[in-house]
Amino acid sequence: MTTDHEQIRSLDDPEVMVQTPATIYDAVPPLTPRTEREAEFYQLEDGEMFLNLGPQHPSTHGVLRVVLKIDGERIVDLDPVLGYLHRGVEKICEYGDWHHAISNTDPLEYAASMFSEALPVLAAEQLLDLEVPRRADYIRVLTWELNRISSHALFIGWLALDLGGITPILYGFAERDEIVEMLAALTGQKLLFNYMRIGGVNGDLNHEFLSRLGDWMSRAG
Repeated sequence: MTTDHEQIRSLDDPEVMVQTPATIYDAVPPLTPRTEREAEFYQLEDGEMFLNLGPQHPSTHGVLRVVLKIDGERIVDLDPVLGYLHRGVEKICEYGDWHHAISNTDPLEYAASMFSEALPVLAAEQLLDLEVPRRADYIRVLTWELNRISSHALFIGWLALDLGGITPILYGFAERDEIVEMLAALTGQKLLFNYMRIGGVNGDLNHEFLSRLGDWMSRAG
């Protein structure tokens, strides 16, 4: 271990003990604004204070931090802080081939992972000037649209729940579950499907998927 670093010192040194912050707030260094917007936001007027909403809060549906500037009970301004769900997927994809990248993109939007898979697949096909068979193209559009509907059903249900309505989220999950079972019959997965492939898809439509799709469409119609 290096012992000549200027910041290394004994914890029982009286000078160190004097400098030890009394609270966690005393230990936070002053914030250096990165933009004019931040410089303006992080200035408090009389009676104002900052309040953190998240990053662990039930209403954010994921890991999101929002810094609220409040005056009493009134929200004066807010600053959304993004990046808490970052997995370094770009760097991970550098250590595999294009097919590995498909499964790595699934968790980016876990409520509609078919669309995440489309990103590396469509990029590779455009770079290779590759033409996808028409049947595979139709299957892609079908699965994308089904996944979009299931994602929107979940979103609308959660939105209603945040507004105070409990019942709509139950309908949202019920609708989503039917579509998830359909896609599971096709892909073998209920959340991270790993179904898109460069040049097509990982398997043709099967009887169980078509049967479930027909039943669902007859009820929805």
